[in-house]
Amino acid sequence: MNEPSDPAAVAPPPPAEPEQARALPSGPALDGGPDRRRRLIARASTVSVLAAVALAALKLLAVIATGSTALMSSAVDSFADLAASGMIWLTFRAARAPAEPRRHMGPGRTEAVSALTQAAFVAGAGLFALSISIRQFVYPAPIQHGWWGLAVMLVSIVVTLVLVGYQRRVVRLTASSAIAADRAHYEGDLLTQIAVVLSLLGAGLYGLERLDPLVGAGVALYLLVMAVRIGRDAVATLLERALPRDLRRQVETLAAAQPGVLAVNQLHGYETGDRCCIDLEVEVAADMPVASARRVADAIEAELEERLAGAEVTVHPVPAGEPPID
Repeated sequence: MNEPSDPAAVAPPPPAEPEQARALPSGPALDGGPDRRRRLIARASTVSVLAAVALAALKLLAVIATGSTALMSSAVDSFADLAASGMIWLTFRAARAPAEPRRHMGPGRTEAVSALTQAAFVAGAGLFALSISIRQFVYPAPIQHGWWGLAVMLVSIVVTLVLVGYQRRVVRLTASSAIAADRAHYEGDLLTQIAVVLSLLGAGLYGLERLDPLVGAGVALYLLVMAVRIGRDAVATLLERALPRDLRRQVETLAAAQPGVLAVNQLHGYETGDRCCIDLEVEVAADMPVASARRVADAIEAELEERLAGAEVTVHPVPAGEPPID
């Protein structure tokens, strides 16, 4: 009698693990889920509005006292911050209602529209500040009470540093594009505020009257560049993009592997922002009961939405032999 062979030698190899589908980018998981994310964004937008109000008011008083064009450009920037942050605050106050199931692309597009509005405000502020700076360069005027302006700018720098640190933490937790755009603008404000401090020192200590409008024009040009960047990112979020070819193949493979699916007939999908929408038609047996076909479709939807973070999936089961759904 032959000796029994080693079971490990004859055991079939373990089944290969299914290839992981590419996960679409999404924000990090939060304890409390979407509700906590909305609360964090709403709180961050409120803090941003309050900071913008305080900075705009202080800088406006400093402009009246000093007549500085550079400080005026910085004040215009703060008023643009106030308008943009106020728009973000209103947007998320209106969106605090519980999320509706299968709400395709709503939150991402809301944030993108808010960021696009912010870009428009910043561009308008930049053009206004640039026109004033050019006039002040042609007809320079001495700066009065420069030390008052310096004190206000130093306070502004401290407030901006604290705000940027807080916004960076919120963006890390929520991946909010609107708060990220607001933070990027405030980070740039730090450089412009330092430039304003240097222009005030140059005008006060060395009598460089034209340095002030030059710095003001530089701040204005910076505002225009920031407006272009923010607007470009917002438009990219709003525009729909076709699903990548590898992602389409992964979706089709996952759907075809579901028990009861005979074939994958049609796949329509697009990406927008950090989410994607997938509309899928699968073929099932002609004699399969409607309830069973619906369960197959539900199972595919659940698996795809679990495997593809941020996906919104709709599956239509079609009996074999019937024409496809238009």
